[in-house]
Amino acid sequence: MNLNFLANPMNAKEFLFSIFEQKPFFFPQNNSAYLQSIFCKADLDLYLSRDIPLADIRVVKSEGTIAPALIARPGSAIVNIGAALDAFASGYSITLHNILGASHGLTALIRSLENSLLARVEPNLYLTPENSQGFKTHWDNHDVFILQVFGSKKWHLFAPIMILPNHSKVLEPSDSRNETWNGTLSAGDILYIPRGVPHHAITTNESSCHVTLTISTQKNSHFLHYLLDDLVNSNIDLRRSLVTNNDSSPALISKAVVEALCSADNVEKKYKQYIGRYSK
Repeated sequence: MNLNFLANPMNAKEFLFSIFEQKPFFFPQNNSAYLQSIFCKADLDLYLSRDIPLADIRVVKSEGTIAPALIARPGSAIVNIGAALDAFASGYSITLHNILGASHGLTALIRSLENSLLARVEPNLYLTPENSQGFKTHWDNHDVFILQVFGSKKWHLFAPIMILPNHSKVLEPSDSRNETWNGTLSAGDILYIPRGVPHHAITTNESSCHVTLTISTQKNSHFLHYLLDDLVNSNIDLRRSLVTNNDSSPALISKAVVEALCSADNVEKKYKQYIGRYSK
């Protein structure tokens, strides 16, 4: 399993150069079993039978979150899954964080994506009862793939207020909301949402289970930090305290930074080193 699988009927190259970081895209598969090799109902049942740490679960409605103590085993930091499912039955959504290892297919897909996208990929699972909304309209600071495992959910996407932001945000009532797309994901369907695109989802008249793959990529800004860290390690003037600076210090700092960043050969060499750390 790889990026080609998620981008079907596109190929990975077409997706990266025409869709990724540029716009949302809906991949209807018209096959309710399409994702079963990645994650299925049996995988969910097995995962829920495990000892799940309280830190890995949230039980939420758009109006608020249930306190962890109310879904914990007595005297324990482990989830009382019965209490969590009771909350689900009363209209709360269940979010399970980082379910890596929940299935062999999911683990294989994540490892492939991390290699091809130079990213950290984290799988989160969302169980939502019928006719419910778990989260308010918000945008994320990471790209996401939504994998609809079973049931259905209607998604609403809005025009970005900020392009490719570094932070997440829940929209305020005063924030503009120009809806650009809405559609219902059924079992087997996949939706890609770039970071910064505001969205929310509401289940239909059936409950829903989807897996969200959060894609935290290595960015050009990360490479710039790497260049500067390397420069600091090689230049004692940049490691001195501000309090010891004199009138010539700003000029020394400027000269060192300009020399490091304006040398094309140096930047290319460091870029290859940096990429090599994340390529497998």
